[in-house]
Amino acid sequence: MTISRLKNFFYNKFQSYYLGLFGIILFRILLDLNYAIIMPKYAYMGFVHEITFIRYLISWIILLIPVRFILNQYSSKYVFFANVITLLYLMAFVPGTSIMAFMPMGSTFFVLWITYWFLIFIFSYLLKPFKPLVLPEKTKKYLIYAILTIFTLTVIYISWKYTVFRLQVSLQDQDVNDMRLAAREWEIPTILTYLLAAAGNILPLLFVYFLFRKQKIFAIITGMMIILNFSIEGHKTIMFNLFICLLGYWLYNEKRINLFSWGFSLIPFSALLQYLIVGKYSILDVLVRRTLYIPALVNYQYYDFFSKHDFDYFRQSFLRHFGFESPHKTTIQRLIGEVYYNDLTMNANNGLFSDAWLNLGMVGVLVFPFLLVFLFKIMDSASRAVNVKLLIFPAVITVFTLISGTLTSGLLTNGILIMIVCLLALPKNKTLYA
Repeated sequence: MTISRLKNFFYNKFQSYYLGLFGIILFRILLDLNYAIIMPKYAYMGFVHEITFIRYLISWIILLIPVRFILNQYSSKYVFFANVITLLYLMAFVPGTSIMAFMPMGSTFFVLWITYWFLIFIFSYLLKPFKPLVLPEKTKKYLIYAILTIFTLTVIYISWKYTVFRLQVSLQDQDVNDMRLAAREWEIPTILTYLLAAAGNILPLLFVYFLFRKQKIFAIITGMMIILNFSIEGHKTIMFNLFICLLGYWLYNEKRINLFSWGFSLIPFSALLQYLIVGKYSILDVLVRRTLYIPALVNYQYYDFFSKHDFDYFRQSFLRHFGFESPHKTTIQRLIGEVYYNDLTMNANNGLFSDAWLNLGMVGVLVFPFLLVFLFKIMDSASRAVNVKLLIFPAVITVFTLISGTLTSGLLTNGILIMIVCLLALPKNKTLYA
């Protein structure tokens, strides 16, 4: 081996492995520093600071046990799956280990949570990739246009029926809150409610698809539908999704996955700088507390509540359409909001461990990891050989959806099933099939 090849070998090894490892360690350290600032201000929400050396040490051991598996994803040819599992690790698993270092949540919850996540990693390793799902070219083309037509008609109809084609471009809280309050009074048919919610996740992907195909007219139509969709209820996530989709399309490539941990490290680092320099909490509040720590905290609250009350067994989910009645008369999300935050109007939505525990208890902790990995493998199969610039958005949306809500609502209400159809219909490089 020549000196130049030896240099390249060590450089590639450093870039693909140690760079990722250092990024994960840095991310966790910065999160811990952020937590020390968050806790005093938001103690009323349940954040406590009772750190012990043993608990802190164990949290780091748990963090690093699956790290080799995660770093191996950086060089995986199964791009969609690699992105999803890496994002889940960074967005949900790492903050979960951090909060456990500071909060005494009880050994039972600790064991259940660790079991849930380790089963995800184990099933990810054991369940082999599925063969690529392939559709005929004509079918794919018709599918894309059919999906666009369905969502376009849905958005236009609801906009006409309930807002008289209102156009809203302001993201100010007061403006969007007024829109949401007004929307609560509407009685939209169930099927249109599902389609409207899914449109927020699907239309941005179609917009970038048409840009990718240089179909400007369809891109303009899709962009107009995104704005019209936002103008109906004022959900900021619709515009956020468009931003993420465009950012991924312009900046992402298959070599950028090893920078995810460094990108996530920028969030608590920026929050720390803002707090130390100007004494402000906005980044800490919005990006660190709400996005990373609240789901981890609410996991424990779901565990605590359903350790004392009946499991739901999907009776507030799809089984309600078949006449099953939940013992909880108020929606579970609002129950958690009332019990732990003294606010009945608050929807404490949460997914992953919370979803498994509230519906099936211990059985859910054992079964749901397999269901999630199975879903990811199917989506990976549907997306095999799709240009990576079109894949980062579906991966991000899938992760956000499953962190913030149940699996069943993600599949139906938030359009993951339709997302799979879109992935099947996206253009593929046949030379990349595995």
